[in-house]
Amino acid sequence: MNRVLEPKGHANPGSRFAPGMEVPPDCRWCFISGQVGLDRKGNIPDDIDGQIHVAFDNVFAILAEADMGVADVVRLNIYLTDAGDVAAYRRIRDERMEGRLTASTLVVVSALVDPRMRVEIEAVAAAMASPGRAA
Repeated sequence: MNRVLEPKGHANPGSRFAPGMEVPPDCRWCFISGQVGLDRKGNIPDDIDGQIHVAFDNVFAILAEADMGVADVVRLNIYLTDAGDVAAYRRIRDERMEGRLTASTLVVVSALVDPRMRVEIEAVAAAMASPGRAA
């Protein structure tokens, strides 16, 4: 359904992502606001791995609410507060995204809204309209 676009000879900066994604017509779209490592009980893990996992848990919970899943994600925007966390993010992203490629942007920023937060993940998903669900 969603198609990875990888032009021949396109330079890759050393990470697993799609240079582009094509979405077929008549899809339902889900735009997910930035999700941080704040769990349902209001806790923020101290470590970056924990925060990344919680942020992905939050993204996937919103996808489930839209009757979508990891296969429907076409774009991720990631904000990290420490360039030293890039490798951890990439490792966990590959695991949590089940190796699927998406269009992606990763930016290192000086801070997020709460100084304890070290990662924020935005997502865009697209899925074919199902019976009873309009595109």
